[in-house]
Amino acid sequence: MSQAVLFVAHGTRDPNGVADSGELTTQLTHRIQTVVSIVETAYLEINSPTIPEGIHRCLRRGATSILLVPLLLFSAGHHKRDIPLIVHQTVKEGGITDCAFTIAPPLGLDGALLDVALDRILEAKQGEDDETAAILAFRGNRDEVAVSQFAQLALRVKDESRLDRRLVSHTMPAVMTGLGLTLEDALNDCLNRGFKSIVVVPYLLFRGRVSQEMGERLKKWEQRHLGTQVVVARCLWPDTRILDAFYSVVLTSLGLTSADSDSVRSLHSRNSCHHCGRI
Repeated sequence: MSQAVLFVAHGTRDPNGVADSGELTTQLTHRIQTVVSIVETAYLEINSPTIPEGIHRCLRRGATSILLVPLLLFSAGHHKRDIPLIVHQTVKEGGITDCAFTIAPPLGLDGALLDVALDRILEAKQGEDDETAAILAFRGNRDEVAVSQFAQLALRVKDESRLDRRLVSHTMPAVMTGLGLTLEDALNDCLNRGFKSIVVVPYLLFRGRVSQEMGERLKKWEQRHLGTQVVVARCLWPDTRILDAFYSVVLTSLGLTSADSDSVRSLHSRNSCHHCGRI
């Protein structure tokens, strides 16, 4: 069996977002090639190569098993519905019969995300502990599992903030759209609690349209509430812990450990995959 890994980024028209995702996939490819010789990148939408194009690139290089690795934070519509549908259509339309497909899980509640989010607060914080609040701002989703995982992570950030006085005295989650407290409602809550400085952490992997919209909404709110400072932190990437987390997803999905990656250059006959959805 000739194993391939196909990274799947979301895709964006924002050049910063394209650069961010490209940097991550380039670094992941360099690292993954120590254990898998066939590594490609594709995009769910907007950018190219598309997922079907990425699959066919892997096939032309001799792949008989393809692990698709979505560069996503949570398992929602893209992971549960869109990517599997595209794979099924590609297999059907291409008459592909000699290749197995598996989809790896998103990062979910990986501990690295908690650590990076806490560091983003520390980087952006400007006021004293008792004057500064933090909002963990997510794109939003209507998938109950994704919403629940975000709420769990936000609660962990809040608990860690209580323990570490270098952080802030109050944290809360917010969403741009979908289920949950809106960004503006979260800002108003912080204001009503008397905070004069608010750090907003975009809980997004990359810069792009969503981070731009978030910045615009924050600017409008700040203009309506003079005297309250809103500081926008960086997105989650770039950070080596994000790189390590996705690398770990690949190894786990292929049934490998970090120790294996030190000695294996390519994978051959492997019939099972942990924590994955097989197509």
